[in-house]
Amino acid sequence: MTSAAQVVLMQQLGQNLSRGTNALGDGYATGPVRIDGLEVEDKTAICGIIEREEAEEQVAEGKDRMFLLDRICAAQIGEDVVSVYITTPINEQMREKFTSDQLGFAAIVIAALTDTMREK
Repeated sequence: MTSAAQVVLMQQLGQNLSRGTNALGDGYATGPVRIDGLEVEDKTAICGIIEREEAEEQVAEGKDRMFLLDRICAAQIGEDVVSVYITTPINEQMREKFTSDQLGFAAIVIAALTDTMREK
């Protein structure tokens, strides 16, 4: 991954953290940002994931606590940097599967964008 892709990712993660979310109501908790590389075929990207958790007192009786997974990936293609931003609302039982699915979806989008931009 390139420095330009890393800069774009850090800027977008900063904006995400500053903006927060209204989807989980007041008092939600934000986990630490996790950064990881993404490789698909001959393409590379850098991804960050931010997990937010609904505050216990916001959970309606009989309902599961909700989580939001925000994944942002950036990749450099020629002189351009493209990014993919995915937000997925989940509950505890769905966490592992959707985290993996989200990463797979980001890989597909990055690969498709790369192929399309290289054809131009």
